[in-house]
Amino acid sequence: MLQALGYEVVRFEDFGATPSTSRVACLSAVASSDVYVLILGPNYGERLADTGLAPTEEEFNAALATGKRILIFKKANVDYEDAQAAFISRVGDYATGRFWQEFDTPASLLPALVTAVRSVRLDPPEVRWRAIEPIEYNTIHGGSNSGASRQPQYTSVLEVHVIPVGPVSLQAASAREGATESLIQRLRHVRLVDAGAPMERVADPSGVHVRRPSDPTTDRSSLSGVTTNPYCGIRVGGDGVVSVYQALSGDFLGSLVSLAELARRLGIMIEAAIPSIPTDAQDVVVVGCLLDEGRTLLGDESRLGIRTSGAMSIGRANVVPLADRAVGRDELVGAPQVVALEVAARLSVELENRA
Repeated sequence: MLQALGYEVVRFEDFGATPSTSRVACLSAVASSDVYVLILGPNYGERLADTGLAPTEEEFNAALATGKRILIFKKANVDYEDAQAAFISRVGDYATGRFWQEFDTPASLLPALVTAVRSVRLDPPEVRWRAIEPIEYNTIHGGSNSGASRQPQYTSVLEVHVIPVGPVSLQAASAREGATESLIQRLRHVRLVDAGAPMERVADPSGVHVRRPSDPTTDRSSLSGVTTNPYCGIRVGGDGVVSVYQALSGDFLGSLVSLAELARRLGIMIEAAIPSIPTDAQDVVVVGCLLDEGRTLLGDESRLGIRTSGAMSIGRANVVPLADRAVGRDELVGAPQVVALEVAARLSVELENRA
């Protein structure tokens, strides 16, 4: 029916012979699509050995990570496998998930699907930025922060801060006490943290701060060894500021990151931040920072471990742009990837200027 209406429908059943693996072909199709339609039946599917996830959940994660418009339909009046019930619970989580529409038969699904797809605007949403007087803000890492928030040694950390403009309702201390588990689940939902990975709460008298502890591993198969670190976290301040951070991979020369990779990472981090933005904030500043003491360059991440030149200028300033550009909260919620690309572009200019 969608094809008859002029849409190009991408399904693995139509792929035919491809030079890449089936998994790569499916995830690439998600990345190149405008809308991702998830149809949930009773069965979960076979888990993949390396991730422990079924292909459908991997594709859903890819759609989340790339900011796709997602439409969800769930079959009613069936018995779900335990794994599928857990997946459905995650998909429909109130804070981080989405509403779905139920259906009984293909006949009832078709008109609902067509209506939902037709309601999606495929043109890029408009995001309007405006200049404001710079707002002071504190980074999580670098500077004279407390030892509890100090970044791991030799690790570059990417941060994003969402800062309300103007007065907002303050978060009550009693409400903060119950937020820890919700923040942990949100980091897992956007796939910044794997299921079952250790998490810890950071002592913070004025907010709630949780993180995945530092656990660097080095791949010695490359020339110099590439170090990855799952270290990441989120902090929600009582003043309404939401901060999310993540460690970058690197080698002994530092880290390499492209504009596209910056935008991808920032998009995921903004997605994690959005549910905690005060609902009465009309405008927000979204600013990205690199806390790295000069150890990050713009470049192709695939060259980590095989390059022969890099930054290695320990002591150079971190990249901490001014918080002087605001965007509407509703615009951010409606187009997080568009905002992420703008923040990434500004951060890349700062990196170029530093180089």
